[in-house]
Amino acid sequence: MSDSDTNPIPWKRIVAEAIAIVGSILIAFALDAWWDGRSERVQETALLTALEEDFAVAAANLEITKAGHIAEEQSSKELIDYGELGRIPVDHRARIDTLVSTQFSRRIFDPPMGTVQSILGSGRIDLITNPGLITELTRWSSAVEALQRTQLDSRRHFNEYVFPFLAERLDVEDLDKGFPAFVDYPWEQDPAGAYQVVLDQEFQNLIYMRWVLLQNLVTEFLPPVENGLTRIQALLEEELTHRR
Repeated sequence: MSDSDTNPIPWKRIVAEAIAIVGSILIAFALDAWWDGRSERVQETALLTALEEDFAVAAANLEITKAGHIAEEQSSKELIDYGELGRIPVDHRARIDTLVSTQFSRRIFDPPMGTVQSILGSGRIDLITNPGLITELTRWSSAVEALQRTQLDSRRHFNEYVFPFLAERLDVEDLDKGFPAFVDYPWEQDPAGAYQVVLDQEFQNLIYMRWVLLQNLVTEFLPPVENGLTRIQALLEEELTHRR
């Protein structure tokens, strides 16, 4: 009698062991995939939370920046109106100091961009599963850059033209100190006498150009940043609501 007749091959046991091995491999792959997916989801949630915090700060900063630029634009227009009037009533002289002082604003919108840049510029874009959010972040980043360039143009115009004109004729230290966005002084400020230069045609030309820059900034460059920020905050709230 042959060995094969006395020791039959245990096919059932071999098949069962093979199934068990294949099953364990498949389970291991499934666990790895589940863990990778869970890890990516955790990372995405962390990024979304960081974005939410950054955009809350950005929204507060933008509100202050917008109010400041509107004040600058309106004060420039009011100075132009005095030039068109051709005279400054005595009781308006203090008002002129305030209007000129407002021109000393140094506002540049500088939101926290670290998380946005890490997503868009360092290969982490795949962690954000909402393509609409990626689109909005990309557009917003470009809008912020455009706004900052315009702000720098406005500041450059003031530094290179308006400030030298005023510095030659007035005590600009009094005007700069009087700017209310920096500090409220407990003592009365000395009048700067800015009314003496407002009707000068050179000043009127300079302030008109500044008004054009500021109006362009307020009407063309601030809205895309503000509207984009609002849309992004809405998307972040929706995304995070599903995860909490």
